[in-house]
Amino acid sequence: VVGQNGLVLRSEDGRTWESVDFGATEWLLGVGFHGERGFIFGRGQTFLSSDGGDSWEFQDDLEGVWATAMHFVDEDHGWLASSDDLILRYRSP
Repeated sequence: VVGQNGLVLRSEDGRTWESVDFGATEWLLGVGFHGERGFIFGRGQTFLSSDGGDSWEFQDDLEGVWATAMHFVDEDHGWLASSDDLILRYRSP
């Protein structure tokens, strides 16, 4: 679950939730995973996880992009859409 002011909550069972703090400060709009790779995205901040959400890395090349949607076709390829009509392709390095 993501939300305002960098809110991120995670759950193993859907019954109990814990807060995750890794430096997000903006309004986060979505989270998406394909296998172990995931993105958290929102207003000017995008974060990548390669380990199923245990750790997150800020994607500074997307700083300022207000992402609104993301879709992965596999763990290494995905698409990110932004509020200013950008569609960006993600390929893992």
